[in-house]
Amino acid sequence: MDKAKRTTKSGNLNEVSMVLLNNLLSLPFAIFLIFILNEWEYVINVGVIKLPMFWVVATASGFLGLAISFTSMWFLHQTGPTTYSLVRSLNKIPISIAGIV
Repeated sequence: MDKAKRTTKSGNLNEVSMVLLNNLLSLPFAIFLIFILNEWEYVINVGVIKLPMFWVVATASGFLGLAISFTSMWFLHQTGPTTYSLVRSLNKIPISIAGIV
């Protein structure tokens, strides 16, 4: 993020621009995998995408992912990279326990 801050005109990145940059950087990789693994053909032919509840759940999932991304960037902005890394590594413990249960 420090390198991205230096390359911007204002030299400052807020949470919205960090989330946008983070998501834009992942798009080429995702599109590459979609075409390489032929996921596009599967998505077109599957019948579940015709259900309205699927679109409600998919939209809610997208908003939840966006909210998680915003809160992650806000936390990184409020604290620092070391604290952020430590909290993310400690977060794996309850997630592992929940996965076992």
